[in-house]
Amino acid sequence: LSEQGIVQVEHKEAEHQLVLTPLRLGHVRLELTDQCLKQEPSHLSISVVGIGSISVRALDRVERTNSIEAIVRLFDTNDNALHIDHNMLAVYQLSEFVYDTSILTVKLDEQHDLDVGEIRYSITGNNLGETKILFHSGKGERQISSEPLNVQVFAPLRLYPRNSTLVVGSSIQIYYQGGPQPNTNIVYSVASQQVATMNSAILTAHKLGATHITGSCLLKNPISGKDEIVSEDTVEVRVVALTAVQIRTPLVRIRSGAVMPATLWGLPDLSPMVLGTLQNMRISWKVNQADVVELFNVFTTAGIEYQSSDLISVRIRALNPGKVTITATVQLADGVKLPSSSVELIVFKTLELLAPKPITKDWILAAPRSTLQLKCNMDEAIYKLDAHSGGIVSVSPDGIVHTKDTLGRDQIIAQTVDQSLPITIEVKNVQYILVTLLPDIKLKQLEHKIPRGMNFVFKVSLHDNLGNEFSHNIVDVNGLRYSLATKDVVDAQIGSNLTIALNLQRETNNMIAISLRDATGVKHAEDYIKLSVMESPHIYPTKTIFSVGDIICFDSPLTLSSIWSSSNEQMVAINKNTGVARVLHHQQKLGEKVVVTSGDKTGRGGYLKYDLELRESDAIVFSKSLDIFSGSVYRALLVLRNHIQTDKFTNLIAKNATKCISQLHKLEVDAFSCRLQAKDELGAQLVRLYRVQPVFDEGSMQYACQLQLLSNFNELLSLVRSNNVYLELQALMPNGVLDTMSLKVVPGIKVTPETLQMQSLKSQELQVSGLDKALLKLEVKPSDSSYFAVDLLEKAHGLSKYRVRFLKELPLDERLFILVHSPVTEQSVEVPIVSDQMLATKCVTGTGSPLLQTFLENFKFIITIVLIVIVSIWVYIHLFQTQTVLEVNSEAFQPKVKSNNSSMNLSANSSIGSGGDSSDNSRPFSRRLPRSPDLNESFIYGYPQPLLKKMRNDSRLHGEALREGITQVYGSYKELSVEAELHIYDELRLQPEMVMLTYDRHTLKTQKLHFHAKGGDGNYAWFSDNPQVLQIDGQGLGTAEIRDIHLTGGASAKELYEAGSLLAAHSTAQKLLTISIEVKNVQFILVTLLPYIKLKQLKHKIQRGMNFVFKVSLHDNLGNDIAYVNGLHYSLAAKHVVDAQIGNNLTIAASVARVLHHQQKLGAKVVVTSGDKTRRGGYLKYDLELYASRM
Repeated sequence: LSEQGIVQVEHKEAEHQLVLTPLRLGHVRLELTDQCLKQEPSHLSISVVGIGSISVRALDRVERTNSIEAIVRLFDTNDNALHIDHNMLAVYQLSEFVYDTSILTVKLDEQHDLDVGEIRYSITGNNLGETKILFHSGKGERQISSEPLNVQVFAPLRLYPRNSTLVVGSSIQIYYQGGPQPNTNIVYSVASQQVATMNSAILTAHKLGATHITGSCLLKNPISGKDEIVSEDTVEVRVVALTAVQIRTPLVRIRSGAVMPATLWGLPDLSPMVLGTLQNMRISWKVNQADVVELFNVFTTAGIEYQSSDLISVRIRALNPGKVTITATVQLADGVKLPSSSVELIVFKTLELLAPKPITKDWILAAPRSTLQLKCNMDEAIYKLDAHSGGIVSVSPDGIVHTKDTLGRDQIIAQTVDQSLPITIEVKNVQYILVTLLPDIKLKQLEHKIPRGMNFVFKVSLHDNLGNEFSHNIVDVNGLRYSLATKDVVDAQIGSNLTIALNLQRETNNMIAISLRDATGVKHAEDYIKLSVMESPHIYPTKTIFSVGDIICFDSPLTLSSIWSSSNEQMVAINKNTGVARVLHHQQKLGEKVVVTSGDKTGRGGYLKYDLELRESDAIVFSKSLDIFSGSVYRALLVLRNHIQTDKFTNLIAKNATKCISQLHKLEVDAFSCRLQAKDELGAQLVRLYRVQPVFDEGSMQYACQLQLLSNFNELLSLVRSNNVYLELQALMPNGVLDTMSLKVVPGIKVTPETLQMQSLKSQELQVSGLDKALLKLEVKPSDSSYFAVDLLEKAHGLSKYRVRFLKELPLDERLFILVHSPVTEQSVEVPIVSDQMLATKCVTGTGSPLLQTFLENFKFIITIVLIVIVSIWVYIHLFQTQTVLEVNSEAFQPKVKSNNSSMNLSANSSIGSGGDSSDNSRPFSRRLPRSPDLNESFIYGYPQPLLKKMRNDSRLHGEALREGITQVYGSYKELSVEAELHIYDELRLQPEMVMLTYDRHTLKTQKLHFHAKGGDGNYAWFSDNPQVLQIDGQGLGTAEIRDIHLTGGASAKELYEAGSLLAAHSTAQKLLTISIEVKNVQFILVTLLPYIKLKQLKHKIQRGMNFVFKVSLHDNLGNDIAYVNGLHYSLAAKHVVDAQIGNNLTIAASVARVLHHQQKLGAKVVVTSGDKTRRGGYLKYDLELYASRM
């Protein structure tokens, strides 16, 4: 041995063997020499190794109760696969450790077909969950362990629905439960492709027959490297013929006013979830008594009326008592008509009490095993069962009621110290549930499909066998369930208080079934709703990717009252009323979206949702790379876009661009900036002549860089002359991205005059100025050479003159012009030509001379003008003279001699509202300024309106009032002059414009009304055209005394109302009211002060001399008012100091007089009052005694 202690060698001569016993790890060389033979010694290299590492390969998921194989491979300390003797595995000291033995177990498996170093184990799943497995070898410090193997035990794969029955053309979604979680890879297969096919888990039936669907869960096995089935399930599918349909309703007797669902089922036993997916099936519903019941769908309140292909379920509203037959007829897509289905319903009237008090229903309807909270208006109320309670319900002292399984009625008493309130509760079974749309949404126009992107909230209500709605729903909302025919296209969420929210972001032809279970698992009847969702033409935009700088004009099918909102106003700012939005910033995270909604999202009602993906604008592109700039104003159009938006040419995204632009107000462009640069010294001089700014061009509906000339055209012309000048225009975004375009500066041509007027066929002159190179290639042409011609007169430096010769009279119904076109500057200018006769309309062409035709045209023109004047005078007299407009003061204009003036003139010294100086500006317009000693005043009410003033010498002043204010007007004629101060006030208006007073013949009373006036000069005079109904004082305070007036003489209610009778409208409606009368004893009377008086300061005593009016009201034992009675009396402890008088309507007027002493009075007494004595309210009286003066 080359080294001792590594192995022990023992020679067995009898067996001719060497027995090696390893002592420790290491490497040694054994030399063997045969002493009998003289040969070279033999050498044997011996390595003593141990288990250096352990690896494990196995699936990490196993189905419960199934087993998977795990291969454990051993490596020696030299990292080589260890040769294993499978018959002596104990020598390797292998053991396994499972973290949770309740989830799975591990044991040795059969040891065959294995590679070097491999040992096979079996892993069996016991219970659902996850745990880890470790494999060990050795003990203590020499223990070697494998990496932990994480294993999931999953539930067996289960496909649903288990046994499906379809008809040809219908579809249903196959879904699964169980299987490995997450990232389950399910592969479906159909046994017979002729019967049905699958696409994305949607099974569609094509032919009658039966087949089965197999769903397999595949996972890659790390041992073999291939996909293996770890779980599998199969369901049966039958495709049958649809031979008939059946109408199913939860009730056949329903009370009037109740609503219940009606659904079509196929025979034999085909669910609406299947029939609702049929394409192009036509369903018609009919009733033989339209006044008994009404049919509608669940989306009718939102403005969506399903057509015949979607009416798989409807709602029935009972209107009036009677017997009605409802019939449904179905026609399939291939034209086959199925036998009609009918159902008979009886609508009955519920028992109601009419006298002495109408009572329809005064009890609480509750379901068995439910809980509800009672609450009164008094917190100290205590609740208890009635003494004769049947034990149907239980109640706590604080009002929590628990119903039991027993049906019937029970009574609860809510009691305070001196009052008690009986509460009846009826416990009944739930007969059906009804799904209704919360009415927080309304579409602008009638739709026949649900617009894609809509969000709805449905309310689930419970009803009994009569159609009555339960007063309180089941508290446990966990019993609310829903199922969809196609699950992946509809997002449904169950909310609080038995509500379900649906988010319809994709087109679908779907059905949803909503069911409810109570606490014990009892399932109430289901309700079915068809979800037919399509793209709406009223929704815009339909794309979802936008970039910074985009202006988006959203269009929604919802009503104009809907509010627009953005989930992130920092990124997308939107006008809440118009729906015009601007993209301000982009998202930092990929996939993050900003949500824009139309509707009331916060109120959990219906709304429309737009998901926006905002990209950075990483490109800015001019529409042209080179252009000629010839005018004083130039706009270089451009677009901001992302690199993926190669087909984008404008940042205005709108369905109706014209309407969208009209809603943009002072758009500030900050998404980019513009600058102008020069290439040479001459260009630098031109750059200083222009102002450059970013704008939004409404004409082209694009962003643009605008160049505006700050100097005049001649200065530009003198700089450019005949030189070729090029400028560079840059558009730069904040992120550094820019684009450049070249501009060739060529000053444009200028044409004078801008309009030519023909007078008696005389020739006119036209001048065109500009650069010589532009004038050299100038084209001047008439629009119609038969009426006029254009000739070149002369051509000078920078100027060309043309003569326009008129050949004959111009027609009245044609537009004639001279076209001036400059190819160099790319300009086209049209110079219109008009004649004196073009103000009249051309008559029909006839025979005769041109002179006669001209006379006829002028004569008809004169007749037309005369008719217009006559009609205008008639309209003014009959319409405008009826308005409340004060005449201009006839004394406003007085003749006054001033300096000689040879012409008539009229001028305003100051603008409206400016007054004469600063002090006048601060005064309100309703105050009249002091009259100047040499000025008169005039007043105009209700601007704008014509001002017509007739002078003393029969001359007239014409003007128009523009806005309220004060101005001076001067007029002069030869030696005469006049001045006036003109006051213009706003139109006089009264508030309120209409008053309606309640009439009750049992409580005739006087009511006070306070009217206010606006406009005018502030000095108001009040009057009533019917003092019998309304009296009004000088301060606008009216008194309406309601009398028991009857309609007599055959007058209609409208005529009495227009005449001023405030009782007319109510006398007709009185027939619809039910009068409730309760006779009770008078418990007490209450004296209150009429609130028509208020002292300046708080007083602790009644001030001497005051006069009050008190109102006496009568009350019962609960404090309620009692109607008017007679027999009012009063008594005074000291009669001589208080004067009291009984008035109408239980009122007492009291005057607190002063104590008078015996003295001799001389002269007369005068009473002075402060307050409103005429209204019988409070006032202060001063008695003044006048004595004769003694000399």
